[in-house]
Amino acid sequence: MQFLKSRRFAVIAMVAMMLIALLLGTSKAFSSMQQYVQTLFYDGTTGISKDLDDRINTAYNLTTVATRYLDSGDPAVAEVLAAREALTSASGVSEKYRANVRLTDATTALYEKLGTLPLSEQDAKYRRSLDADLRSSNEIISHSDYNLAAAEFNKGLSTFPASVLARLLGYRPIELFA
Repeated sequence: MQFLKSRRFAVIAMVAMMLIALLLGTSKAFSSMQQYVQTLFYDGTTGISKDLDDRINTAYNLTTVATRYLDSGDPAVAEVLAAREALTSASGVSEKYRANVRLTDATTALYEKLGTLPLSEQDAKYRRSLDADLRSSNEIISHSDYNLAAAEFNKGLSTFPASVLARLLGYRPIELFA
């Protein structure tokens, strides 16, 4: 009982409380930032994932127009459908980025191929509108703060002493959409 009243105990207790406060504060800061970064990507109304979903749907509409003029087994149509599926099933952020690039390449090729065909006036307008929507979604994605915020989070993880504390708390770098 005498130990609990000693100066040594007071110092040990103070150091322990400071360490606990440091760990809790670090955890709260990293958790908050991590949640913010994830919201920039996964938010259903403004995140990158919403724009990727829009691109998936728009690409399908482009294939619908294409199948009016091309065989459904046409390589350009098939590649857009395969790229859509790859983006739909992509799990990580960098995997979604690669799948989005593939979808961009595939839809551009199909758009150009359709431009060589005698489309109805309505389908020609719709083709241009779909292309504008696909480009617009990519432009919106390119202006997202996600990569900047993820890089800032990752930078915070790499500086001392936060790097040690973050590892102890289980925080890992966030993938860039690149």
